[in-house]
Amino acid sequence: MPTYDYKCSACENLWEEFSLINDRDQPTNNPCPECGKEEVTREVTGYGICVDTNITPNKKTGGQWNELMQKMNKTLSKDAQAGLDRASSRSGQRWSG
Repeated sequence: MPTYDYKCSACENLWEEFSLINDRDQPTNNPCPECGKEEVTREVTGYGICVDTNITPNKKTGGQWNELMQKMNKTLSKDAQAGLDRASSRSGQRWSG
């Protein structure tokens, strides 16, 4: 079960919860456990990526890996996007987001 990070924009409280993927946004409908205000957002802070060998990049086009990264780009924060970009540039493969 994945771990998701949440943040209250009112008091800056950060916490994490285990949740099913389909229920990952449910805590954003609840008040902050620290201050009680309903200003909770899901954050992308740390992440891990497991790569299936079937979607490894094609040297010329980037293959399915680039498609996957472009889809992820729509939901990631600027810091997370920069982290993926740095990691992919070390491996010689870049994705455009």
